[in-house]
Amino acid sequence: MLQRLTEPAEIDIDHPKHDSLAPHGGRRGMGGVFIQAFGYTVAACCLDNSEEMVRERYSHIEAGKLGDVATEALSEGDSI
Repeated sequence: MLQRLTEPAEIDIDHPKHDSLAPHGGRRGMGGVFIQAFGYTVAACCLDNSEEMVRERYSHIEAGKLGDVATEALSEGDSI
């Protein structure tokens, strides 16, 4: 199944613009990718966080999906 990486990444981000937030931003971005592709449980495992923490931190993704569902329901209601 999933394998955790134990070796540090060999990534050079020697630029003042990326002093501290670039790795975090990359992790946040990958979290979103994992959620969209595999759901919250797998994302939590990949990010080494609890599912509760991942759901809290990425709640905007679920809110967006629920908004799409509501929009679709309203559109279908108009045609009834």
